[in-house]
Amino acid sequence: MLFVTLGPYKSGETSFFTYIRNITNIGLPDYHIGSNYVENVDSVADLGITVDSNLKFSLHVSNIVRKAFIRSKLIVKCFQSKDSATLVRAFKTYVLPLLQYNSPVWSPHLLKDIDLIEKVQRRFTKRLLNMSGKCYNDRLSALKLERLEALRMRTDVITAYKIIFGLTGVDCNDFFLFNNCSIATRGHDYKLLLPICHCDTRQYCFSSRVARIWNSLPAESTDFSSLKRFITSIHHYNFESLCIGKQ
Repeated sequence: MLFVTLGPYKSGETSFFTYIRNITNIGLPDYHIGSNYVENVDSVADLGITVDSNLKFSLHVSNIVRKAFIRSKLIVKCFQSKDSATLVRAFKTYVLPLLQYNSPVWSPHLLKDIDLIEKVQRRFTKRLLNMSGKCYNDRLSALKLERLEALRMRTDVITAYKIIFGLTGVDCNDFFLFNNCSIATRGHDYKLLLPICHCDTRQYCFSSRVARIWNSLPAESTDFSSLKRFITSIHHYNFESLCIGKQ
């Protein structure tokens, strides 16, 4: 399996190209584009997201979790106020953007990665006033927070809405196929066909994983008439029931 990124990076008068190959492939010849050497690397960062030669994002998860732990600890340590609402607001402002940035691209399916991300919020909430003796779910309820895994699912669904209804610059047909079955079925009118997948990379990519969640949205309470109404209508949808991470 080869994955090639032709993204020239200029430093002075020199152009560099990045080439990613499976680390199990050895003995491959050196490659050049013109006079530029194509470097063999195991991972590359593009637009703030790190992907490895197997098209996996575990390295990206490790990087953002490390930064998020540092920020969450500084919030508890440096803020003079110990008011939980204030600290949670700081967490949402300075930590959550790290853990949620572009999540539809890299949202993990491996339990180790899901739990690693959740551990940031799990530890932070435990350090808040009068929260150490409560279980994680009770802390979330008291602080009006949502599991990060559920939050990523919500972001996936909202992103799918934008693509399906033409609110982005991408073609819906590149991501989804509608289920135009003539037989009446339960659910809303915008159901998607579930793609046939033969590998994990395809099965857990955005367009595949979001289809099941999208199809499960209740027709009676989901409003598709506008993005604002859609977001409001799914506010109380129980995404946490679909979570597979540690409870």
